[in-house]
Amino acid sequence: AQYAARLQKADRPRGRSDRTSADMLAKLPSFNRRVLHPLHLDEASRYVGQRFARQYESLTKDITARKNRIQAIERTHWPGLEQVVKQPLAPWMRRWREELYDPQALLSLTETELINELLLLGAPPDALGTLALGMRQVAQEIIRLYGPARAAIIFPALRVEVLREQRVLTMFEMERKELGKRIRELRRQLDPHDLALSVVGVGEQGAAVYTFFIGDGQRFPSQRQFRGWTGMCPRSSQSGDVEAKGMSISKAGPSIIKQY
Repeated sequence: AQYAARLQKADRPRGRSDRTSADMLAKLPSFNRRVLHPLHLDEASRYVGQRFARQYESLTKDITARKNRIQAIERTHWPGLEQVVKQPLAPWMRRWREELYDPQALLSLTETELINELLLLGAPPDALGTLALGMRQVAQEIIRLYGPARAAIIFPALRVEVLREQRVLTMFEMERKELGKRIRELRRQLDPHDLALSVVGVGEQGAAVYTFFIGDGQRFPSQRQFRGWTGMCPRSSQSGDVEAKGMSISKAGPSIIKQY
């Protein structure tokens, strides 16, 4: 494309359009056939795998966004809770939001009653006492901060918002889990000998991405061309006898490849 652009600039320096670009690309074989490469079209199953992999990445971003949203809400309205529970998005904490998200309702329980409630919710048995004490202290600070009357209005509405975010988060997680199964099945069909998975440091998802996007490695005549396709090599900038050093990577090729 860069070679064609230079030829176009020399041929028609005053104008540029899609039509002139198409004309120049059509003439390119007569100028320098070596700069052209055969068009590679992935087989249908690999194309489906690429779609699956991109959907998986999109769901992962959605999941991260929902988790960040829930944590941001609670860092503002339940200050100190994250330090007490350590894992605010653990399964038992998700059930806790359904039952005890109101600080006044939490404080209405005795310490023993709260410990029993946490046990039923699935909290770690060896940390029940510490969790109950810490939660009560956080709830007391919240009541002092907001006042009983304001807290009685704010936290029921806040609970509705957080539970909605939590339901959407659960839905995204279930969709990603189901999609992950389909990705693994398709990868095993395309790579029955687990060649991609045998590379040191490559996990299940990375192996699937490599299998779907790289395909037949024989289409790359050299390591240099493969590096250029991945975009994991520095850009080149030359002027006369001077070549710039320390430039950023070219970022060519599928962006998802660079994540694994």
